[in-house]
Amino acid sequence: MAEVIRFEDRALKSLRDRLGAAEEARDDAIAFARGHAGATASIHHAALSLMRCESVPCLFDTIVHDWARLLEVDHAAVALKAGGRAYRIDEDGNHMLEPAWITRAMGLGKVQMRATNHGDPLFGKIAARVRTEALIPFEAEKGRLAGLILLGQEDSLPLDGAHGAKLLAFLGETLGAMLVRCGRG
Repeated sequence: MAEVIRFEDRALKSLRDRLGAAEEARDDAIAFARGHAGATASIHHAALSLMRCESVPCLFDTIVHDWARLLEVDHAAVALKAGGRAYRIDEDGNHMLEPAWITRAMGLGKVQMRATNHGDPLFGKIAARVRTEALIPFEAEKGRLAGLILLGQEDSLPLDGAHGAKLLAFLGETLGAMLVRCGRG
């Protein structure tokens, strides 16, 4: 008489393993989506904080003093060129820079996000502590006022690729538009 081979136990174990892997992948996707939604909300809050400003000094003060909290980063500053001069505005005040430094950093013309052992020199004295940075270009008045929003983190963090860069570019575009609006008022 022929013997029946039972595949049921092995198939059931395989199905359970596959179900466990699918549930884990679903949980990872949900966690990613929640994190992404949180990042998007933070970017929107930062943009709205600029829209409440009625002067150029208010714009820079908001970035320097509010954005670190809103965007959950350790450092936020602005490096800008205007009228042949260049400045960094950070929590310690205004600092003269060489315009070539900003021109070099803006060279790519797009958001730069990177993990690093030492932040960009535009960060000034805190550059040695920066491990993850985003340099976000902005422009107003057809380039007469241009620069970078500097966001720095003291921990090495994973970077969010192309979509994260698009969200940060939105902040640069918002600052450019607000500089035009506040500069006219």
